[in-house]
Amino acid sequence: MLKSILTDALKNNEFQNVYNYGIKNGLIMPFSSNFINEMKDYHIPFIDCTLYDYFQNGDNIGFCLEACNYLAEMFDEYEIYKGILPAIKNTKRSPNGEHAWLVSDGMIYDTSLLLVIDESLSELLGYNPQGLVKTNKKCKRNKIH
Repeated sequence: MLKSILTDALKNNEFQNVYNYGIKNGLIMPFSSNFINEMKDYHIPFIDCTLYDYFQNGDNIGFCLEACNYLAEMFDEYEIYKGILPAIKNTKRSPNGEHAWLVSDGMIYDTSLLLVIDESLSELLGYNPQGLVKTNKKCKRNKIH
């Protein structure tokens, strides 16, 4: 169905060990069918397709920053980072491990691996942010009565 580079990332032993731990302990989950179905409700006007179709066609692979920007429409609050993920180094679309991911409510949404990852595992998996690309955080204001 949806294309992923998870198979390539799992060839990295360190990543695989943390991945296995995360899956076993509910800290890493594949995109759920509900989440994937929700993508059908988001239209990408520029390319005239739904977010679901975009992922279905595999257009997310190699275009993780673009995919994160499209996925951000599903969230009220988020941050998008660009950086390096060593586990995907030497893949067809990321020879140097360049990557981007979305963070919302303490979870990493990886549009290339199609995983939702508890942010506490980010360093152990090798996510190395090198810049905040975009953010949409609501500021809490103190009310004065």
